[in-house]
Amino acid sequence: MEAEEILPYQFEHSDEELESDHEDTSDASSHSYAIEEDEQRVGNTDWCSCGNCIVMDVARECLCCQELDGIEDKLDHVSCITEHEGYTTVCLNREVLDTTLVGMAQLTGEVYPNPVTNRVLRLTAYRLFTWWIHARLGRRVRQVIPSCAVRVI
Repeated sequence: MEAEEILPYQFEHSDEELESDHEDTSDASSHSYAIEEDEQRVGNTDWCSCGNCIVMDVARECLCCQELDGIEDKLDHVSCITEHEGYTTVCLNREVLDTTLVGMAQLTGEVYPNPVTNRVLRLTAYRLFTWWIHARLGRRVRQVIPSCAVRVI
């Protein structure tokens, strides 16, 4: 798999990790719907309930924040997760992204990326979004990020 083919639900920071993770095709999603098989979602946003989603190329990525399990508490006063104050703080704040990169480098023993590219920041934001919403992320734990969140990141 080429690095240019990174999908929103893949969170690894290095090309080697991306290649080894791609070989493992299991997806431990907790969603109670079958978006993977719903090709009618591709090429439109008719499935979007929040009004902020974008057209995605793959059915499994055609996901609105309103469809996520366990997100109800964060959608209490907003119609889209991207309008939540925490979304901006956790996923878009440059200081939070940089601090996460430093922490991840220390935990994994990886070298802190220098310079920090937009790609690295985007992948870090995806990882933080998943931690914030699902509190889990790992090699065999994959969560699709809603289209509206991908649009803003």
